[in-house]
Parts: sequence; structure tokens; C-alpha cells
Amino acid sequence: MSKMPEMKYNVGIDAIQVILPLISKGKFRCKNRSDIQKFGEGFAPKTTPIKEESYLEWQIGYDTIIGKDEKNTKLKATDFIFIGANGKSKYPYELSEILYYMCDCGVVSKDEIKQLYKKIDDMNEYLQDKYPIDVKKEDPVTFNKIQFLASSTKLPTFITEVPDCKLKIEIMIQKQQYATGTQPMLYLIVPMNAFDNSERIIGYTSSQTPSGVLSFDRTMKNLIFNLFICFGMCSKSHNHDIKEILKIINKNAFN
Repeated sequence: MSKMPEMKYNVGIDAIQVILPLISKGKFRCKNRSDIQKFGEGFAPKTTPIKEESYLEWQIGYDTIIGKDEKNTKLKATDFIFIGANGKSKYPYELSEILYYMCDCGVVSKDEIKQLYKKIDDMNEYLQDKYPIDVKKEDPVTFNKIQFLASSTKLPTFITEVPDCKLKIEIMIQKQQYATGTQPMLYLIVPMNAFDNSERIIGYTSSQTPSGVLSFDRTMKNLIFNLFICFGMCSKSHNHDIKEILKIINKNAFN
């Protein structure tokens, strides 16, 4: 089984340089759409040139469960372990790593982390509870001489734009894959022209330019804060885990 692609990053003096694979596999999907509220259509970037309107859909995460299928994280130490809402031991991962190192290098302050925590702690409504999946019965359909009962499923989807930032945040309420119930899925939408090396991406295939580079500096702080806020409003479980991560960052990043 081939290894799933992951983000890589380098910690600089005043920015975190994040390297993302331009691929349609695992957590990453290269897509095209002419309107932000339309359904994105995936394509094979290795053989299809990337367009100006193309974007990378990143199912960004914030933690990894310790043990089987544990993901790579630089915050793998006893001081960073927390207990998730599901009762499992976890490490901060991906989004949490970016925020931690933005704090560590002085881009984000301790007061900003405290303010972010308070905003999330004050939440008492969650998208998962307020916006359930809607299944609507349709008229019966006869297709190839076989009659079917028909229904349509509405998956609530929410997109927010961050001021002065090309990137967007998308949340979709979906059915759980291996269990009953629903789960909110959050995606970071990265337009190809937002990458630092966009001139080597647009008009090329990912065989020619396999990765996109993003610099998370002071201009990207509001995006990171909004990602945490959006995760915090997804569900009560997300809210719990996000607050535990912010506690860990507050404790360890400002020594």
C-alpha cells in the first residue's frame, strides 16, 4: 500500500513555509470550478495542465491519534499529549503544528491564543446539530424497465472567505463512512494563484511542478484563527479537542 501524501513544512524566522503536494489523492484534491458555490470537478494534475481557476482542496486536520495509523508530527512528545473527546490519546498535527510554530517564532502572541480560546469556549451552537442532512423523497423512476424509489440528499455546505486572503474555508456535513450519523468535514481551499510558486504551477502539470508552497506569516494569522474557530463550531467534540490543543500551545510555545 502506497503511503498517503502529507504536508511538509520548514520553520523560518518569521514564517512557516508549508509545502503541499499537487495531487488528487488522500487529503488533497486538485479541482476546477467556475463558481465558488458550484461543485468542484476533480482532474488528474499529473497529466492535465493546471489552470488559473484551479484550486487545491486540502482536508486539513488538527490532531492524530497515538498508536495505529499515527501520522507524522513534529509535536510528538509527552508534553503535547491530550485526551480527545473520544477518550483517545492524541498529538497535535498539521494545522496545530502550523499554529504552534507561528507562536514559537513570535508571529502569534500568547494574548492572541487566549483570545482565540475564549471565542471558541463561548460557543454553544454547532453546525452538526443545527444543519442536519436533508433526505427528500422524489417521484419513482423507471430506468431500463426497472422501477426505483428515488430520493435526493442535501448535504449542507458552508464557505467563508477571509478578508485580505485568497484562501477559503469550506465545511460540509456528510454521512459518517463506517458508522451511523453525520460528521462535519472541513477543507481549506487554496487557489493555485495563492501559492508562492504559482508561476511554476499555472500552465504546468504536477509532473513538472509537484508541490505548491505557502508561507504562513503575519498576513495569514486571521486565516489560521478562522480555521480554529470554524473547527470549534463544527461539533461539540471538535470544540473540545480544539480547546485542548490551544491549552497545549499556550503551555509549550511561549517558554
